[in-house]
Amino acid sequence: MAKVEVVMPQMGESVMEGTVIEWAKKVGDKVEVDETLLEIATDKVDTEVPSPESGVLVEILVEADQTVEVGQPIAIIDTDKDAVPESSEDSDSAEKTEAAEEKEAEPKRKRLSLKRKKRRLQKKNRRRQLRFKAGMILMTLATANALRL
Repeated sequence: MAKVEVVMPQMGESVMEGTVIEWAKKVGDKVEVDETLLEIATDKVDTEVPSPESGVLVEILVEADQTVEVGQPIAIIDTDKDAVPESSEDSDSAEKTEAAEEKEAEPKRKRLSLKRKKRRLQKKNRRRQLRFKAGMILMTLATANALRL
């Protein structure tokens, strides 16, 4: 049984961690190379993470809304050709359990999602304010020194 660890990718030079937004696949699902496994968010970008190998997703190590350092394992894919998805009986009971857990966690996810959106907007606004201030300082210096921009 050949297993491959899927790790949190580095989405930028200064990016040190990412947050799992949502899993596109469930445990037991068959995946192909470059097929979307999950969506992640970093302080710079939100993106989809593709599968590095074909096989069956056998384990999810990081749940949605959890933050993980770059390079840390987030899932395991079984690449064995004989690997088969979970049996339908097991997956039915697992789906029922997951559905119950999701209903309980839904309000919490919405709160976390709103908090994340609020933080992003605050960061954007801070950047805009800093750019505006820098522009004003530059214009002040230019006019004080009789320079044309």
